[in-house]
Amino acid sequence: MNYLFFICDTLGFLRIMYFVKTILSILGFVIPFILIVFTTIDIYKGIINPDNKDIVKKIGFRVGAAVIVFIIPMIIPGVLSLFDFVGSSDYKVSKCYVNGTSECLDTITSYLNCEGFDGNEKKECKEYRTCNSYTLDDTCHLTTIINSNNCSNLDDVSYKYSVNNYKYEK
Repeated sequence: MNYLFFICDTLGFLRIMYFVKTILSILGFVIPFILIVFTTIDIYKGIINPDNKDIVKKIGFRVGAAVIVFIIPMIIPGVLSLFDFVGSSDYKVSKCYVNGTSECLDTITSYLNCEGFDGNEKKECKEYRTCNSYTLDDTCHLTTIINSNNCSNLDDVSYKYSVNNYKYEK
């Protein structure tokens, strides 16, 4: 078992993906807006000085750059899905990007913090979840991976604290 393939299930890595997606979304709107402003200024300069032939090239370049920057966040999942066919059939590269959402981060945090349990149950739950791990599918559904050699003393409570094939709700 290669643990590198489970990096997309870790809370820390998904936080990084969420940050990257947020930055790309912001840049996807800010940069085209700035390019449109500069293009408008170039059009104004072209009207004032019609002899300047470089204005048309600048405008064309800026319009093309604005379109490319605007569609990059939409293209990334498709490009990443091309890498899904490489390596293990259980591992999908696009899962890293798709699961980098605030909802998925909240789901994992709720699962790890045993939200919904109080007192002794919460303590048992955290102990159970500390010695076991989980996996995510590409829609952020959690499934507990039971490490029976690590949790032999908690076998009788595994049904209570594990999550299998459904989204963990608070």
